[in-house]
Amino acid sequence: QTDDRRFFQKYSAGARWYPSRAATLDVGGYYKLNQYHYGNGLDSTTNSPTSANEYPNFLAMQDFETYDANIRLTLRPWQNVTAVSRYEYQISTIHTEPDPASGLSDAESARMTSHIIAEDVSWIPWSRLSLQAGLNYVLSDTHTPASDVTQAILTAQNNYWTFNFTSGLVLDEKTDLSLSY
Repeated sequence: QTDDRRFFQKYSAGARWYPSRAATLDVGGYYKLNQYHYGNGLDSTTNSPTSANEYPNFLAMQDFETYDANIRLTLRPWQNVTAVSRYEYQISTIHTEPDPASGLSDAESARMTSHIIAEDVSWIPWSRLSLQAGLNYVLSDTHTPASDVTQAILTAQNNYWTFNFTSGLVLDEKTDLSLSY
């Protein structure tokens, strides 16, 4: 039986500048904290170091903390075309507090560093049709204390990319058709 409490908070700030009718520059950032506290009233598992079944009552608390800085440039080279370029830098940490019965101390169990690069282009060829394509590329690595101790556990490389396409068509005053991939 686990009595858990969750607490989430996010604080953000940003500024926007319009250097011309065809360009907008946004800069900003945020701080996000997600906390999970676990109160295990009835522990059906043993926290003995020799036990193979120590989870979930092994954890008493976990914090996920993220610092983010980002910049976005929006260009409108033609009246019906918009291009948005974005770069984001994130540092996230995971702090873990084990159950006191385990005899282990608090630890920063992971640190993630991410670089997010994105490009979106929108085109409205006529008033009833819109097309948008986007590409996101994320360079991310996760470092743990174990990766400092042994070569058997490497720093994780979590790089990935996504591509999306969306189109919208206005059929009449009450009906829109949308297609996304």
